[in-house]
Amino acid sequence: MLISLLSLLPLLSLGCQSDSGFHPVADVEGPGENQITGRVCDPELLTWKEGAQVYTHLADSSGFIYDTRVATTDIDGYWTLSEMPGDRDYEIFVVVDNVIVDSFLVHLSEGQHAVLDEPNCFQDLDLDVAVVSGDYDDFGALLGQIGVVDYDIIDGQTGEELEQFLLNPETLLLYDVVFFNGGHLEEDIFYDSDGSLAPGPTNTVTRVKENLLAYAESGGMIYSSDWSYDVIEAVWPDKIDFLGDDLVPDDAQRGDVGSVRASVADPPLKNTLGTETLDVVYDLAVWPPVESVGQGVTTYLSGKATWRDGDEVYEVPGSPLLMSFKAGSGLVVYSTYRNESNTDTKVFDILRYLLDKVQ
Repeated sequence: MLISLLSLLPLLSLGCQSDSGFHPVADVEGPGENQITGRVCDPELLTWKEGAQVYTHLADSSGFIYDTRVATTDIDGYWTLSEMPGDRDYEIFVVVDNVIVDSFLVHLSEGQHAVLDEPNCFQDLDLDVAVVSGDYDDFGALLGQIGVVDYDIIDGQTGEELEQFLLNPETLLLYDVVFFNGGHLEEDIFYDSDGSLAPGPTNTVTRVKENLLAYAESGGMIYSSDWSYDVIEAVWPDKIDFLGDDLVPDDAQRGDVGSVRASVADPPLKNTLGTETLDVVYDLAVWPPVESVGQGVTTYLSGKATWRDGDEVYEVPGSPLLMSFKAGSGLVVYSTYRNESNTDTKVFDILRYLLDKVQ
């Protein structure tokens, strides 16, 4: 058995830390004292490794090994070694198919839950990316963990910078992908609800729609999330049928707080994730549920969406939660959920899967 085999292995002395990507961080409070938590990446499949064995030996001051702590990585590659004596160094070993594939040193202080830096599980993507900032998501905080190491931030909350960006088709074409965080400015950019703009083909809303349509059709990817659904509804109104009146801005924003057990509806994505279901977190209320999708739209995740109208609660069974559609030679992606609030699920694998379509 593996545990009995591990207990016979000597405690190695590396003298320095390996370049495995695991590095100890400052003491942080966790769910229990004297623990070490880390993550394992499959270097060949470039995804998080489930079922790897992680272990370390407990030794006394003379070096005599008197016990072994063993953990198995979960579906997302996480492991935790618990009940560890503090104020000492540990040699951590990672075993895949009975072969030690990595080893590194960790110092565990007394009363510490040491959370190790995650390894880079993805190769860097050679993409030019722009991120439109917003109040209710943060793609910029996630991209570095999937191999997008360089991107430009467009201020989506002051109006002037966002407007200049979207009104310049040459600037848009500099980017392979444009991310829209939910909560950016929309009035007089994606719609004119108060009639303040002069009608006609030269007003801002019309020109922004035309530029985004041309950008996608030329091969660019647009990824919007949560409240930035107005980007999709304004430019491609027939592709996704959001809850409420499509002609009323923000009318779809009625989704309820909670967790949705989502089915992975797209077979290639299901194969990539290695699961048929996952939990999608909606940590803020009034997200925009989707009632149905149009022709040519691929649904990746779907589940039962609940929404409120006053005190009344309603459901949309099988509501699409993540979807995409082709626009010319480009791709438009929309997620009803905030990606930033779903980092404990497989959001990184999903993002990487979608960005691989740009290559």
